[in-house]
Amino acid sequence: MTENLLRNWEIEHFRTIGRELREAGIEFTRKNIERVLNETSFTTRSKKHPKECPYYQMQEGMLKSCHPKIEADNFSCFLCSCPNYDSSSDQGKCRINSPQGKYFPVNWNSSGKVWDCSDCTNFHSTNQVRSYIESKFKEIKASLQS
Repeated sequence: MTENLLRNWEIEHFRTIGRELREAGIEFTRKNIERVLNETSFTTRSKKHPKECPYYQMQEGMLKSCHPKIEADNFSCFLCSCPNYDSSSDQGKCRINSPQGKYFPVNWNSSGKVWDCSDCTNFHSTNQVRSYIESKFKEIKASLQS
């Protein structure tokens, strides 16, 4: 069986978020959701963890997120791996068939392409992430602790 790099990346992202929250002294509890959202915002993460993502680097004198249709001040990196992203195959796909996504050519998997969500706005605004955390709290907490 071939290693699924996309799924491995998703798992590692949540481990990283969990570690960073613990390092910041923020316990993942319902009463701390606002603190979690602040700590995982694009603005905060780009300052505290500039090497974690290529988008945390200045481009043309400013920060530009991976989802340019969402303003940086309202952008959450908590769900960098979108809940609608299906990583069961090495090329990925969107579970809700969003018309905002497209396949992007790559040279690191057998299909030569990967699903690109950069034009999508689902699950990256602070309000959307807050609602998602509230609805899936137990599952998220378990994945952050692994």
